[in-house]
Amino acid sequence: MKKILPIFLLCFSSFMSFAYITQSNWRWKNNNGSESLATWRAGQNKPITLGSIDSVLRLRIQFNNTTGDVKNMNTNLQYASAPDGPWHYVTSLKGNNAFMLANTNNYVQDLTATTQQISGSANAFIAGKVLVRTTTLSVSMPNSTTSEHEYCIKPTNNISANTVYYFRVPNNDYPVALPSLATTATINSKRKSVTNGSFENNLQDWSFMVKPSSTATYTIVDSLQKDGIKALSVNVTKVGGATDVRLAHKALPLNIGATYMVRFWAKAKKRSAAMQLVVKGNRILTYDYKLYTGWQEFQFAFKAQSASVNLGFLFQTPTQYIIDHVEILDENNTGIDVPMNYMWQNKRAENEYAWLSADGVYSEPLPDGRTVWTCSDGWYGYNDTTTNSMSTHQLLRNTLIVQDAPRPDGNLVTNIGGTVSEPIAVMNPPDPQGWDDFFWPRDMTVENDSLKILLPDTRQQNQNDPVTYGNREAIGVFSLPDLMLRSIEYMPYIDTIQYGTLVKADDGYTYAYSKHEINPYEGRAIVARFPTGQLSVHTPWQFLTDTGWSYDYHNSKEIADVELYSVSRLGSNHYVSVFMTPASDKMEAEFAQSPIGPWVGRTIVGQIEGQDDIFTYFGVIHEETAKNGVYTLSYSNIGDIGQMLDDKTVYWPTFIKADLKSLSPFNDLPQPVQLQEFTASAAKEKVLLKWKTVTETNNDHFEIERSSDGKNNWATIASVKSKGNSLQRQNYNTYDVRPLNGHNYYRLKKVDKNNNVSFSNAQLVIFAIAKPILNVFPNPVQGGIIFLQLENYAGNKLNIQLSNMSGKVIFSKAITVQSNGLYKLPLTIKIAAGVYTLVVNGDELTETTKLVIQ
Repeated sequence: MKKILPIFLLCFSSFMSFAYITQSNWRWKNNNGSESLATWRAGQNKPITLGSIDSVLRLRIQFNNTTGDVKNMNTNLQYASAPDGPWHYVTSLKGNNAFMLANTNNYVQDLTATTQQISGSANAFIAGKVLVRTTTLSVSMPNSTTSEHEYCIKPTNNISANTVYYFRVPNNDYPVALPSLATTATINSKRKSVTNGSFENNLQDWSFMVKPSSTATYTIVDSLQKDGIKALSVNVTKVGGATDVRLAHKALPLNIGATYMVRFWAKAKKRSAAMQLVVKGNRILTYDYKLYTGWQEFQFAFKAQSASVNLGFLFQTPTQYIIDHVEILDENNTGIDVPMNYMWQNKRAENEYAWLSADGVYSEPLPDGRTVWTCSDGWYGYNDTTTNSMSTHQLLRNTLIVQDAPRPDGNLVTNIGGTVSEPIAVMNPPDPQGWDDFFWPRDMTVENDSLKILLPDTRQQNQNDPVTYGNREAIGVFSLPDLMLRSIEYMPYIDTIQYGTLVKADDGYTYAYSKHEINPYEGRAIVARFPTGQLSVHTPWQFLTDTGWSYDYHNSKEIADVELYSVSRLGSNHYVSVFMTPASDKMEAEFAQSPIGPWVGRTIVGQIEGQDDIFTYFGVIHEETAKNGVYTLSYSNIGDIGQMLDDKTVYWPTFIKADLKSLSPFNDLPQPVQLQEFTASAAKEKVLLKWKTVTETNNDHFEIERSSDGKNNWATIASVKSKGNSLQRQNYNTYDVRPLNGHNYYRLKKVDKNNNVSFSNAQLVIFAIAKPILNVFPNPVQGGIIFLQLENYAGNKLNIQLSNMSGKVIFSKAITVQSNGLYKLPLTIKIAAGVYTLVVNGDELTETTKLVIQ
């Protein structure tokens, strides 16, 4: 990804020169009827006033194409609190957004076709759509046409009071004033974490102080803002001491022991201008920053030691500073993973040589509860948790980082190759080629006692050549639990295409995804597979083609119109992929019920905040974080080397959260057990019953049932507990220690935790056991006791009946089968002397003999 940035920017600049569709007239509707019957809330191009967040709003917007060409448009709606931005997407998730899509509406369905309702265009009308849940819809408009789209949106409690909000669909022309609404002072929004954090009320709740040894002034500016319509400018002309020029906020309430993160936007006229954040409670926490000349978002995560804190900023360089949108996010924030950010900032030992910042971050849970992380190019040195800048110049191509407990308290330990004085990457090509040859690791998986990592080869053939893919890919194998490198071997069946993401599926296969590169900023997904548990250079992959699965990847079929960069299993037969197009301002997702698709439901899962001169890429799902459908996602950032060293977070992954399951158009399709095989075979005097499962989900146990005819009288002869949820193959076996003489039909009964059952096909085993022989002694019987000897009987039950010569049963008893075949049967009633018939019944057994009782 990093190697295509210059090419992409050139292409993107050329693309931006084309003519656009125009976003034209608009009108607010009441949510009180269908697409055609809902009434208007205001006149055309007239804003509304919003006093409550408790109702759904409907915004109708007209679009015109008079460019002379057919034009494509994506209908993503954005909002901002200033007409020139910054802009935020209206998505199906609340997160930290002021508005979201309604997701459901009793009056109108998602993607209902629109009729023409807005005046002002003489072009031919083509129907648009009502968007209730869909965030991403690509539409095509012929020249000289007009269309209307209607957005069902819902304000959230993140909305600000006394604020004007503006709406647009990006990448259009805007000849008409943008749609807007104004909130009242009493709207029922939640209290801001930092009151007046965007300086909309000038310096209310803040104080600005300058000691005599320094000279500085402040002004409220309305042309350089990142939130609302104002920002704070601090102009420092003389610095006498590091604490002389300060901005402080009044006390803010916190919960002791909880995790928080301060976020703010800032820039300075002079590059690397020093600024310090102070969090003052029972303890004083300080964090140093070096600012860039363009807007960057800065952060500091901490655990509250007291019930309230004061925030302060110290300005330490003679220059102009601009600061805006100061806020504190708590650990339950639904848009940002605050505990994850805290862990990566603070949970690395300061006295150990370690990871400082990097890109290409992947994670994999280990069987012992730890999580292992890989990253690509990264800066290494000694972590200082009091500063956001780095003094190192040591760059390594890859590493492993081990997290020993769940966030936010997991300690992070970096594994490097070589020594601290001469560090090298952990994973290196065994036969390096060209000027520089290295691995940028991709996805990984645990198989039995090993961690296995995909290692696309990357190289510079000559010193001044660009970095390119090396046309080979290896598998790195690490032992568990010690994570010692066992081997790095190249896959003989892959060369010109690199595979980056893996997902264990419900069908016993693990799927690997790559792309057909259409151009430097566009790819389309292709897929391969191998049996789960068998990622090895010795197990050839199969590649999906138009004619099915093939061992040759050259004719791989495109399964999506985007690159499926990171793919995860949401549940049984339920999959999600997240991806980002280069230089995008959003992370998106698509969903499927099979790992090969079809992939549908494209939607926005995260907003990429626009930081100046910073490029974003590598959208990744971290599966181990899943909780009730909510996942942590990350994307990587990169700026120039100076930016990276001044601000660690420029080259850190940004960790966000999204409720992926709520966005999916699908539900889980539970299949408790996918059975690979069930067999029954004679094993001397027993029957060996074996079965293999491909996957198990919500399965409780198995039962073995037996019948003599395969149709009726099925009886349970064994029960075996499930080994638990698994996407790996599992082996089971048990025995029938007393098979029937003759035909034995067996079937496997699968019972899930909800007591739902399913059966395998029946298997037949025929036993030619010697015919049972019954002996009764003494005969005649004396003393009221009958002795029986039953040889060659393999059944599980016996019943004895004694009948008189008239056929009347005068005595009956069920007896337990004995392995030695000997039985003592006391007659518990007084029986008259005479001749009787003794009948012994059992499994496929009926033996009759005459018995004389004296």
